[in-house]
Order: sequence, then structure tokens, then C-alpha cells
Amino acid sequence: MWIGRVEHLPNPFWIQLLYIVSFVIQTCDCMAFMTLKVFPILSRRSGNLTPFGVFALRAYACCLFPFRLLCFLLRGHSIGHTEVGQAVGTCFLLMHSATAAYYLYAAMTVGKGGFRVEPFTIIMLAHLGMVAWVLAAFYVEGQVGY
Repeated sequence: MWIGRVEHLPNPFWIQLLYIVSFVIQTCDCMAFMTLKVFPILSRRSGNLTPFGVFALRAYACCLFPFRLLCFLLRGHSIGHTEVGQAVGTCFLLMHSATAAYYLYAAMTVGKGGFRVEPFTIIMLAHLGMVAWVLAAFYVEGQVGY
């Protein structure tokens, strides 16, 4: 049996689309972190990264991709009616909330050694959009939390 397929209580398409869109975006992010290219067809840009910075980005990509893949493969489990779906939705929500909070904190402390990701507005809207999407999924499916 394929892991991502559930015979009972599947998520509606709009919730599965959340996981699909996020997987595509995060896979591009992981590729950018591994290759230090904005997109695979563009030239390499490492900016002011030290060798440790390059290592940290690549290690982050190695840790992030399996989590994203797991969320994608488990997208068929109902976010409102199965424990697996609720756990995946909660982890997904926490990851995007924490990422948005960290990016906001880092941008507010640029003068004190923080770092601002660019394009900041688009990245923040994407993460906050994912947070809103998963909160709507919990609400519509009858769950306010896990």
C-alpha cells in the first residue's frame, strides 16, 4: 500500500492542495539551500557566507526535506478525523508559524546582527498564508487544535 493513500476519511482536495503547494515551494527552498542558487538554473550566490554558514544552510536543507516529504506523503490522512492527520497538520502549523516568527524577529534585529531574508514581504505572506490555510482546515474539518 502506498503511504500517501488513505481509503477512509481523506482530506478534501483544497487541504491536499495545501500540502502539494507547500511541498513544491519547500523543495525549491531545499534545492536553493543545497546548491546556494536562488533557482537551479541561476548562477551560484553565496554572498557573505562563511564555510560554517554554507554548512549550516546545507544541514538545514537536509533536515527540512524529509519533514516536507513526510507531510506530503501523509496528506491523505484527514486533518480533522485521524490522529495522523491532526499530528501532521499541527507540525505543519508549528513549522510555518515558527518560521514566520523567526524571520520577523531577524528582520527587526538587522542592526544588531540579525539577517533579513529577501523578498521579505513575499516570504512572510507565503508562510502566513500557509498558517491561515491550515487553521482554516482545522476549523472546517471540526478541529480547533490537536
